[in-house]
Amino acid sequence: MSKENNEFYIGWQPEAPDGISQRVRQFIWAVLAIVPMVGALLVLNQVGFADSTFEFGLPTELEGVLVKQPAPFLRVHRGKDLNGEAVYQNILLVGKGKHGVSDLLANMEKHPSMSLEGAKIRINGYLIYHDGKTLMEVEDIMGILNEGTGIAEATPLKQVGGGVFVGEITDPKCLFGVMKPGYGKPHRSCAARCIAGGIPPVLKTLSTSGKEQYYLLAGEDGKALNTEVLPFVGDQVMVCGSVKKLGDWLVIYKDSKKGIELAPGGLKGELPLCN
Repeated sequence: MSKENNEFYIGWQPEAPDGISQRVRQFIWAVLAIVPMVGALLVLNQVGFADSTFEFGLPTELEGVLVKQPAPFLRVHRGKDLNGEAVYQNILLVGKGKHGVSDLLANMEKHPSMSLEGAKIRINGYLIYHDGKTLMEVEDIMGILNEGTGIAEATPLKQVGGGVFVGEITDPKCLFGVMKPGYGKPHRSCAARCIAGGIPPVLKTLSTSGKEQYYLLAGEDGKALNTEVLPFVGDQVMVCGSVKKLGDWLVIYKDSKKGIELAPGGLKGELPLCN
C-alpha cells in the first residue's frame, strides 16, 4: 500500500518542504525572466514623440502679406532662389488656446471698407513647426505697414489634381507641435474644440509607402468647413474635391455636391466616385 506524499507547510516552520520550495524558486525565476522581457517589448513598441517644436515663451516677430482665404496665412519673403526668383514661406496663423485668429483680424478691420486681405502686416507670436510646415500662435498684430487690396495678389494657387482623399481629420495646431501626440482618438476632444474655435481643419493622409501628407480643408468657394467636419474629428473619412497648392501647403477644396463620409473599415470597401 503506497503512501501519498502530501506536503503541508505552516508559516512558523523554519523551512518549507522540498516540493513547495522548488515550485516557489521556479516561479520567482520565471517572474525575473518575464518581467524584463515584457518591459522591453512595451518600450520597443511605443510610438515615439514627433520631432515637432512649439517655441512657447520664445516670441518671434515677422513681417509679411496677410492671406485670409482659404485659411489665414502670413506670406513671408525669404529671399531669392538660384534663378533669382522670389522665395516665400506661407505660415499658417492660429490664435491663443483653442481659437483661430478670425476675431483678432476682425477687430483690426474697423472700417467697413478696410480689408486686411493682401495687406503687409507685422505680427509677433510663437512659432510651431513640424515636417516642413510652419504655424504661428499670434500674440499680437503690431502694425499694418500698408492697407490691403482686398485680394492676395502675391499668392498664386496652382491646380494639382483631384479625386477622393482618405485620412484623419484633425487640427493643425496640436498636430504640428503643441501636443504630442496631436492625432488619433485620444486627441479627438481637444481637436474638436480647436476646430470649433476657428482653427482650420486638416486631413492627415498616409500613402502606401507610409509617408504622411497634410491637406488643409476648405469649401469649394474657399470658405471655412469647420462646422461640417466637426462630427468626423478623429475619424478616418473620405473627402471628394480638387487640390490646389498654396506655396508649401496643399489645400483640398471639397466638392459641394459630395458630403464627408466615414471611410470603410480597413479601407476594404469601395471608394466613391467623385465625378
